[in-house]
Amino acid sequence: AAGPAMLRELQRIAPRGCPTGGVVVTPGFDLPHQWVIHAVGPIWRGGGEGEAEALASCHRNAISEADARNCKSLAMCCLSVGSFGYPVQEAAAIAALATREALADAKALRTVIFACFNQRELAAYQAALKLDLD
Repeated sequence: AAGPAMLRELQRIAPRGCPTGGVVVTPGFDLPHQWVIHAVGPIWRGGGEGEAEALASCHRNAISEADARNCKSLAMCCLSVGSFGYPVQEAAAIAALATREALADAKALRTVIFACFNQRELAAYQAALKLDLD
């Protein structure tokens, strides 16, 4: 939907891809958004290979990049829970905590929206965000 210019820009700024836990920022091109922050979440390998820190890093880095561009809000998908196999409850808990911590340091960014693909993700993220508020 962003058009072929986004792919060309990604190939230009990150010709070898982006490391797990990292982010790359492009303009939104044909999308109705100024920026797109491309985050690379970890593939679930059982939890003993640094997956939690890499997932938290994605959230912190995305928030930092959005804040650096004076964004007021950021929408994020549920990173790594789909084809990367991360258990959704664990991913939601990590996302909630890392997001809350990163937002505390943000100057411009005030709102992060988690875009959930299905009811299972929605329930897990709602529970994690509620627990994080308590």
